[in-house]
Amino acid sequence: MNNVLEGLEGVECEIDDLLVHGESQEQHDSRLHSVLQRLQESKLTLNRDKCVFSVSTIKALGHVISSKGISPDPDKVKAILDIPVPTNVAEVRSFMGMVNQFNKFTSHLASKSKPLRDLLCKDSVWYWGDKQNESFNDLKKCLISVPILALYDPNKETKINADASSYGIGGVVLQKQENNEWKPVSYISRALTDTESRYSQIEKECLALTWACERSSDYILGKSFSGETDHKPLVPLLTTHTLDQIPPRIQRFRMRLMRFNLEKMTHVPGKQMYTSDALSRLLKPFTKPDCCTVPEDDMNAFVETVINSLPVSDKKLKEIIEAQEEDEVCKKVKQYCLEGWPDKHMVPDAVKSYWRERGELTVVQSLIMKGTRILIPSCMRLNVLDKIHEGHLGITKCRERAKQSVWWPGLSTQIQDMVQHCRTCAMHMVNKPEPLFPTSFPERPWQTLAIDFFKCENIDYLIVVDYFSRYVEICPMKKNKTATEVCRVLKSIFSRHGIPERVKSDNGPPFDSGEYLHFANEWGFEVRHSSPKYPQSNGEVERAVQTIKRLLKKEKDKEKALLAYRSTPLSCGYSPAELLMGRKIRRETV
Repeated sequence: MNNVLEGLEGVECEIDDLLVHGESQEQHDSRLHSVLQRLQESKLTLNRDKCVFSVSTIKALGHVISSKGISPDPDKVKAILDIPVPTNVAEVRSFMGMVNQFNKFTSHLASKSKPLRDLLCKDSVWYWGDKQNESFNDLKKCLISVPILALYDPNKETKINADASSYGIGGVVLQKQENNEWKPVSYISRALTDTESRYSQIEKECLALTWACERSSDYILGKSFSGETDHKPLVPLLTTHTLDQIPPRIQRFRMRLMRFNLEKMTHVPGKQMYTSDALSRLLKPFTKPDCCTVPEDDMNAFVETVINSLPVSDKKLKEIIEAQEEDEVCKKVKQYCLEGWPDKHMVPDAVKSYWRERGELTVVQSLIMKGTRILIPSCMRLNVLDKIHEGHLGITKCRERAKQSVWWPGLSTQIQDMVQHCRTCAMHMVNKPEPLFPTSFPERPWQTLAIDFFKCENIDYLIVVDYFSRYVEICPMKKNKTATEVCRVLKSIFSRHGIPERVKSDNGPPFDSGEYLHFANEWGFEVRHSSPKYPQSNGEVERAVQTIKRLLKKEKDKEKALLAYRSTPLSCGYSPAELLMGRKIRRETV
């Protein structure tokens, strides 16, 4: 835009906003005509609804600009003006912390704040009179005036610090000045709704940052900035953790932040964040918040979706919540989640193992969760371990299955002990066979399949394996294993999952018959045969046969064994069912 309007006088361009000004109406109109003509030549279109013409006063960049000069936009300093009169020493101390933060920018604050500072003396008696009231109002005016309040400059380094209290949230937009000092550009705050007040402390802190960024989008949209919080566990949740590792509400907040270029997230001790801390605390509790809140219906719907996607029935979920409410450790964890975690040395020994995970522990619809995993109370853990080991999978597979839905301290170690001491697993443990040859990897699911026969407990099966997802289908066969029977089974499987591009098999009679080759030609897939008498060249199906045979021997219910295999994550972090279908298939884990 600067290039388009280069050379025109009386035009200010800030990102996509244009300001045209003149000392007289005639000069203004002439300059406006030149701007419109240049835009027309460049084939640029203005948004009619956002245009304002021929006015003497206008709001821009957080300030009101008029012939009288520049003054703060009332909306940007409303949070300061709305701070109520303190009613006790704690509220005065919080307010003075904010005032002292900006004391270096002006020499007037020290003298004007004396009546309030006297209230903070050790032996002073609480008294609020005319002098204190006058001092309080004068200080608020100073906070929203030059030289404390700075004019926004899009070229200066910008940061937002935000904080939350039990009943309010506050934030400040600050910019780095030429002398390397940070000055406020805008103050914002609001009370929490009844629903938000029941969030855990880390969720309130994340809400504060999200709301502050959305409310200050005029300053930060389209440019990089940094964020500051005094809640240290929140930093990794917004930076290094993946979305599926973090609690549902924080997932939602983080997704809302994705439209901003939040370059860096920093922890700042609370004592250095006086302004946003004071704005969040110096509010009348339970006052009605403004309209610019995060939509609660949206948030609740998202959380509901996450809860419903857990592999657990509603009945079992209710049992877990009841068990958590009766468990003394869970009750203490829930209290800390809602009220804030103390320092580690103040946490009871029974709860210390939860302290390091405090950043991911939240309470969602009365359910304690670590990220998107349910915290299982001690009385239910043995049953859950049995469910995790259903199908008698190995240590790694069981750990991956647990990561999908459940958690408690020491779970990984307990899974290892359980599998190592499982008699069924020990009985069916096999030595590693000769290495299998790798084959070229397909580009998408169900593109390349491998098929073969295998026998388990005197029953012949046809196994079909997808090379991409490792999803397995098995079907019992008649003893003669004819090409007709093979074609019938494959037609049934293809009707569910679609026709692949190629199918690999050995040179057995059913797969080398004219009937099978005719079926392949009619249905439009390529037939590939492995080397005769050398099954290792069709390695994927040989590996799958070994795995499935082990599962079928260990598990009495064959369908449950297949369900366990299909729903357990592979080394890539996704289960065969997810890779093939694009969704998690439901199975009971608890």
